Amino acid sequence: MVKALKKETMATTMTLSTRIEELEGELALCRVADNICMQCGQFLVEDGKLLSCQRHRG
Repeated sequence: MVKALKKETMATTMTLSTRIEELEGELALCRVADNICMQCGQFLVEDGKLLSCQRHRG
């Protein structure tokens, strides 16, 4: 009984770890997309940070 619960817990932990990694990747993409100018599709990198293009920054 205890071994079965441990296996189930391990499987759940692995599944959640995988999903967290996937979500972290999606978040990184969203952060990049959020910093791309919607009018011209360009972005700038300044001091390691992504910024919208100078022409269309509001």
